[in-house]
Parts: sequence; C-alpha cells; structure tokens
Amino acid sequence: MLHEARDFMKLQTTVGHPPLIVMSESAHRGFTPEQRERLEQHGKLVPVHITTIEAVGGGSAGCMPAEVFLPQIAQQMQA
Repeated sequence: MLHEARDFMKLQTTVGHPPLIVMSESAHRGFTPEQRERLEQHGKLVPVHITTIEAVGGGSAGCMPAEVFLPQIAQQMQA
C-alpha cells in the first residue's frame, strides 16, 4: 500500500529542547527509513493518529496547529 506524506509542520519548542516535526501516522509511513533519518536531523518526529480528520475533514497535521493558536493571536491583537 502506498502512503502519502502530506502536511507536516516543524514546531520550535522551548530553549534546550529539539524542534518537533509533527505529522500524521500515514505521512510517517509514507517516508522511507532513510528519509525519516534525514528528517530526524532537523527535529524529533511526532507521528499522530488523525485518520478520521484526514478521511472526513480533508486536512492533516500541518493544518491543525494554526487553528489551535488563532484564538490566542486574536486576543493578543485586541490587547
């Protein structure tokens, strides 16, 4: 079975911690072991189980973090 490496996002963490590379489990499976090794040079891979969101919502891991932070940004803009 072929797997698609769709949206993924690199997130900066606090000082002293490696960046996180967040992706769906299906995207993670879409990379070869060699490709995963290359990605791991840039951060810790974090595959997440979001099959329902990918199948029903049409989005993936790269779309989700922005939605979580948008209310916080709106609050900062109002201050």
